Amino acid sequence: MNPDLWRVFVPTWRFFDRVGPRPRVFVRPAGGAWQPALAPPPRRWAALIYNPEGNLHHADQNLVERLLHEIAARDFDPDAVGHSTSYQILVRRLRAEVPRAEFKIVVGGEDVLVASYEETSP
Repeated sequence: MNPDLWRVFVPTWRFFDRVGPRPRVFVRPAGGAWQPALAPPPRRWAALIYNPEGNLHHADQNLVERLLHEIAARDFDPDAVGHSTSYQILVRRLRAEVPRAEFKIVVGGEDVLVASYEETSP
């Protein structure tokens, strides 16, 4: 069975398996400064019951962590990373915030990935 398909049906039960710096994503619009992207939503009491923004942020964070895992597994082959599904979804999410920009993923103060994207027509 395909390992990716297996992950869909059997969840991982390793809670708090790694403690360390969390990856952060920054974008830089053309001619601008680096800004945090995919920022967490403000905390509210109502989020204990209904929290779609928090769920989206959690999914975004998992996406970035998955992309970093793929980069590590492929020994950072830039061509392979650009064709990764995680990379393409991340670029699509970032494009929704800033249509044309450069982005970077930072872990513990170190730039792990720096790339750019262009806006596309629908």
